[in-house]
Amino acid sequence: MGRIKTTIKANSSAAEEVNMEHLTVLIGESDDVIVELLTNIIQAEIGDTIPIKVLGTHKGVELPGIAEVNPIDLFVPILNNLVFPGGHHKERALRLVTYFKKQYGIPIIAMAGPAELAGPAKEAGADYFFKMPFGVAEFQEAVRRCLMVKSGEALL
Repeated sequence: MGRIKTTIKANSSAAEEVNMEHLTVLIGESDDVIVELLTNIIQAEIGDTIPIKVLGTHKGVELPGIAEVNPIDLFVPILNNLVFPGGHHKERALRLVTYFKKQYGIPIIAMAGPAELAGPAKEAGADYFFKMPFGVAEFQEAVRRCLMVKSGEALL
């Protein structure tokens, strides 16, 4: 992954409250820069003492298989960047959100370029939706809130 420069405010109060060995995040995205940015933002939110394991691909059909063999704590799909056989399919990306919510009950922060996917993403099971580009502080807050309620367990 290439290095990027960005200013991300660390949330020291959240970092002090984290009680976990590591955080596994599944990101559905093809752009390494976006994956690195999201990773850095999440790491800043939970602090440096908790390592993040980031898994992912832009191939929508591969995401469930990754989750089958890796316990996932947070799913962040970039809906309009997921590719399925035959191309980009927003409807299939939304079905994937529903699958992850029903199958694993994990927090989901969906993102997309088109704002019109906000309603369908939330109906599909996303806890939060961000139109890209997105606000870093708002995304950090969503991460914090999602981890507080992951499967009924307080992680933060």
